[in-house]
Amino acid sequence: MNWEDTLYYCRDHYHGLVTITNLDEQRWVQEKAKNSSTEFVWMGLHYTCALDFWFWLPAAAPKAPEANSL
Repeated sequence: MNWEDTLYYCRDHYHGLVTITNLDEQRWVQEKAKNSSTEFVWMGLHYTCALDFWFWLPAAAPKAPEANSL
């Protein structure tokens, strides 16, 4: 599974890829990754070749409200 597939899978089945915005979050993510049952973990940091820079994605994509929720 590549990064983009993982992004959509996580958004569909869970919440989203992790985004780190401060040192406390970084420490929390490091601890979770260290204790993970898998060898690799995915996060919301992404590189764009077209613009030549790294950026953090929001933790979850905004979703349209349900038809009867308003």
